[in-house]
Amino acid sequence: MNTVVKQTGRLVEANTYDEDGSAIVEINIRLPKPNDPKAFLAHFYVVPRLEKMKGREKYKGVGKKALCKLISGLVEEKKLTPETVIELDASGGTVPDGFTSTESEESLDKFLASYPSALADLSHDVKLEKRTMTVMDKARLVEAIRQNHRLIAYYKTYGLNVVEDKGESARMTGTIGGILSACQKTGGKKTRRRRKGSKPKSRRRRHI
Repeated sequence: MNTVVKQTGRLVEANTYDEDGSAIVEINIRLPKPNDPKAFLAHFYVVPRLEKMKGREKYKGVGKKALCKLISGLVEEKKLTPETVIELDASGGTVPDGFTSTESEESLDKFLASYPSALADLSHDVKLEKRTMTVMDKARLVEAIRQNHRLIAYYKTYGLNVVEDKGESARMTGTIGGILSACQKTGGKKTRRRRKGSKPKSRRRRHI
């Protein structure tokens, strides 16, 4: 794997490529302006299910490693500081193919009551299609929001916090220092020695 970094104006792009030349991690960061000292994580994409597709160990944590290396380099080059505030728009919740739902409309409506703007957008789209909103329309929206919440949970591991959650998108903010601090954490627990004759506990697979 090799990473290519280039800068055009305030936009820094870092793409990590596999041996076959395919991009497996893509990161875009907009550096702060003199009159606006905030950075913006404009794009952060890791090929889904990379560990499963190409082998676990080699690709384990490749997305985090790429982001941490890029930000560390920008700090060393004095293009960012630990005090720099960084923002992002977490929006990547997608509904899987073949999605079905048995959730009641009452339950869906209760969930969507917390995301009026997302429901309004769905209503607008349905009207443009000149049809009536269905229970499945609501179910798909709820699933998209839930998927996006998984993305939000991932970004929280970098010390970022939600400022505004609209459902399918959420504005988050943190500091470069907070991200660097998270980069130093392995997230694992200390290994305990098993007693002789005991069986190891099964572990859930970790995602990149």
